[in-house]
Amino acid sequence: MPRGRKSNGATSLSNAERQARYRARHHKAEPSVVIRTRQPVDRRPRPRRWHDAVTELVELQAAYAA
Repeated sequence: MPRGRKSNGATSLSNAERQARYRARHHKAEPSVVIRTRQPVDRRPRPRRWHDAVTELVELQAAYAA
């Protein structure tokens, strides 16, 4: 059973031609650099975060009531 791709022409490619095709195919413009930043880690303990969230919700509730 033959392996690999079938050739396009009458003769198979030489190693240099195959390498040139590979380089042309992979030598596309470099994508712009993507800088990924992480969210800062919230180092407050859970009870403190809960208290801050409840405080914010109470302030919002008071603002909506006003």
